[in-house]
Amino acid sequence: MHVGMMALGRSTSTRAFMMVVLSALTLAGCGAPIRAPGTAVMASGTDLESGNPLVTVHPLSRQLQRHALFVTLVKLDSLLQPVPYYARRWVWNSSRTSVTFVLTDRLRWHDGVMTTARDARFTIDAARDPELGSPRAGELQLIERVEVLDDTLLRVTFDQPLAALPTVFAEL
Repeated sequence: MHVGMMALGRSTSTRAFMMVVLSALTLAGCGAPIRAPGTAVMASGTDLESGNPLVTVHPLSRQLQRHALFVTLVKLDSLLQPVPYYARRWVWNSSRTSVTFVLTDRLRWHDGVMTTARDARFTIDAARDPELGSPRAGELQLIERVEVLDDTLLRVTFDQPLAALPTVFAEL
C-alpha cells in the first residue's frame, strides 16, 4: 500500500508540475509585443470608419480621431465647456459675432513644419464645402467667414451673435 501511495504522489506531483509549466507558457504568450519607443496603441470598440474627420460620423471613430490622431482648436472639459487646446485662448468681439483664436506656435506636422492658422482655416472651409458633403457642414452653417490674420491668429465670423463657442471646434 505504501508503494501505491508513492506512485500516486508522483503522478499528482507530475500533473501539478505540468500544469504550472503549461500555465507559464500560456501566460508568456499573452504578453504585449515589443514596440518601438513612442508607439501608442489605442483600443476601440470599432474599426476606424475613416482617417478623415470631415466625413466620419461614427462616435467611436470620432473619439479616436480627436483624442489620438488630430488636434482640435479647443477640447471639452468634464462639464463640456471649451478649454484651450490648439487655440491657447480666444477673444470675442463686443457683439459676439466673431471670435479670434490665438493658436500655439508649437504644434508641428509629422515633418516638423509648423501648423498654422491657414491649416485650421483649410479644415473649417473644407467641412463647409457642399461638394465634400461633410456631415459636419450643418454645424458650421453659422460661419460667415474664416480669416487668417497671421500664422497664429484665426478669426471666425458668424452670421449672428453666439453665447458660446460651437462644440464643432472641439471636433474638427
